[in-house]
Amino acid sequence: MFIKNIKIEKFKGFSDKVEIPDMTDKSLLVYGENGSGKSSLYEALKLAMYYSRMDSKAIEGAINPSEAATRRDNWLRNLAYTQILPFTVEINNTPYDTLNTSNVDCFMLSYKDCHRFPYDNDGNLSLKALLDNLYFPDFPADFATESYDVIIKEVNDVLKDEFYIDIELTVDGSMDYNLIIEDKHSGLKQGTNLDHYFNEAKLTIISLLIRLSAIELLGDDRHDKLLVLDDVISSMDMANRTFFAHYILKHFPKYQKIILTHNASYYNLFRSAITINERDKWLEHSLIIVGDSINIVDSYILKSSYANRLKSDYTRGRISAIDVANKIRQCLEAQIHELALWLNLESVDQSGRIINNLLSSTKKVYLKVENRKILLSEDLNNELHNILNDSTKTDTAKVADSISKFNEYDCKNELLKLIPTIKEVRLYEKLILHQLSHGHTGLPSFSPREVNKCLDLLVCLSNSLADISKNIYEA
Repeated sequence: MFIKNIKIEKFKGFSDKVEIPDMTDKSLLVYGENGSGKSSLYEALKLAMYYSRMDSKAIEGAINPSEAATRRDNWLRNLAYTQILPFTVEINNTPYDTLNTSNVDCFMLSYKDCHRFPYDNDGNLSLKALLDNLYFPDFPADFATESYDVIIKEVNDVLKDEFYIDIELTVDGSMDYNLIIEDKHSGLKQGTNLDHYFNEAKLTIISLLIRLSAIELLGDDRHDKLLVLDDVISSMDMANRTFFAHYILKHFPKYQKIILTHNASYYNLFRSAITINERDKWLEHSLIIVGDSINIVDSYILKSSYANRLKSDYTRGRISAIDVANKIRQCLEAQIHELALWLNLESVDQSGRIINNLLSSTKKVYLKVENRKILLSEDLNNELHNILNDSTKTDTAKVADSISKFNEYDCKNELLKLIPTIKEVRLYEKLILHQLSHGHTGLPSFSPREVNKCLDLLVCLSNSLADISKNIYEA
């Protein structure tokens, strides 16, 4: 059972209905800044895939059916938006508590899992402990005994050949298979209190690879396989994030994968890896906040073809003015998110400020697109530093080169082309779209010509962004 669609409503951070339709067994990459519902989506998937296990834990210790029902109600109420039942979590049009997961092996790892190092009282970190209390299918009773050597060898090979980290793992002779880590470069070899000797980033990579190597050995070959990862890369540097993206694509080709992240640069990195390796096997979505609601939107709404289809539907009377206004506003929010992602910003508010600066006659925004990368002010600062510290140049040459460099970053050939369109969008969003999408009464009437103007602006903005994006992602 691969996931074909997801529907969530009144669950945790989701006040209104959100849907991911038509997945058709494809993998899913989701970006959402903090507070946009990413963790709520992860929890919804966990509830659907592991409802029986979670239910048993919630009612554990109840002395009679009445107490069990009360505990279950309290548990579910804590998952509901504003703690008011009922809520909706459906996978493949089936509610979470009746979903048949017997033919799927779902493996889920979150940020908390990867940063959990369960040392015992003696400071040992065992293979068994690392594989305990995870949302994985049940382990065979003798899994650690029969598989520890395969897992350790796989992790050592990956660390050396795919992450280029000169570390080797072994285990002691105990039945818990306590880990020993040796840094080949420094000669440090340690088996207790590993966090005192090795940095968090390395330990996180090791713990993550151990769990992922176990996943490759687990499960029934007759079952579909699902891998869900929520922000597991947070403590990695950019090089290791790159290695990890390629590792996931290489080692789990037959898995339906759902990758959730709040990190804009990692979303961009993984997006590029998908484009190069398996473009047709993935969907890309963003969680965005429109008004007081969280929406999840497919990246296809960024395309001018979507805007043109929306315009056609409105012209032919297939969609009302109010509905088209809501969709236009959603599209515009998605465009702002896309801009934030290009700029590797962790908050859409930052891109909003950049747009305000672009529209200002007194403020400057410095960036340029080069070799499918966005270079920002910090890159300009580095280049200016190199110019000013070049001992082979005269002061006159340094000044001239610095002015030239400022001009390169002055957005003349990129974002400035959006300013006329953005100004009009802002005006019509305030005068027309806000009134329509909020259903205000007693306000001035609008004409179809004004809505068509908004649609034309959306098409224009989509086309402009598409032109710029060709310099960042492959067309």
